[in-house]
Amino acid sequence: MKYSTLLDGPKPLLQSAHEAATAGADALIVTGPATGIGPQLHDLQIARQSRLPIIIGSGLTPNNAAQLLPLADGAIVGTALRSGPHAGDRVVEAQVRALMQAVAA
Repeated sequence: MKYSTLLDGPKPLLQSAHEAATAGADALIVTGPATGIGPQLHDLQIARQSRLPIIIGSGLTPNNAAQLLPLADGAIVGTALRSGPHAGDRVVEAQVRALMQAVAA
């Protein structure tokens, strides 16, 4: 868990994914360990076993899009598009174009 602690303790990702599916989740968001860091390929592969749509929740960049996107149905992107790591940093058009080119490829 990126910024939380489970009340019932740590559990395998696949168990959490199945619990989310059983509870009626519409999708799973898979993140890396911190803002701007992408998920591990293995984590996306495990989450895919839940049969729910998979959303990359952090760290998608032009450099890793070709590896991560085939294992996901969508992504939440912020840091990769901004001039810095903070929410108030401006979006940089060249970074948006670079990511969209990587997504399209």
